[in-house]
Amino acid sequence: MEATIRSTDAVAVADPADDPADLERARAEYAAWENRTFDLGHYSADRQALIASPAAADLTKRLKDAGDPTAFTFERSHAVPGGAARTYRAVTPSAAYDVTFTYSPGGTIIGINFTRVVTGLAPR
Repeated sequence: MEATIRSTDAVAVADPADDPADLERARAEYAAWENRTFDLGHYSADRQALIASPAAADLTKRLKDAGDPTAFTFERSHAVPGGAARTYRAVTPSAAYDVTFTYSPGGTIIGINFTRVVTGLAPR
């Protein structure tokens, strides 16, 4: 099933390149996940509950084990129903992750996703 995004559902998405502080906020949020030093005020109530879960603790361990990012860059942004999503790439000594934060119109994080980036696959 394909979702249709109406302009009334989406939040205007500014280009983060226009706001250098945006990249720093995202980098700080990644570091909070890596070090398990969250500011719960940044998250919606349902995301706050997930932060306390064993899955979040496992993710924190994997991020910590991967090492501090040697690069952290903005990748893309797009409007989603009820918010705006921004994806960043964190490159560490042993892995790379695409990190997507979904923000409410008020700036609260209402969604977060970490995806390990697979590189170096041989062509078939």
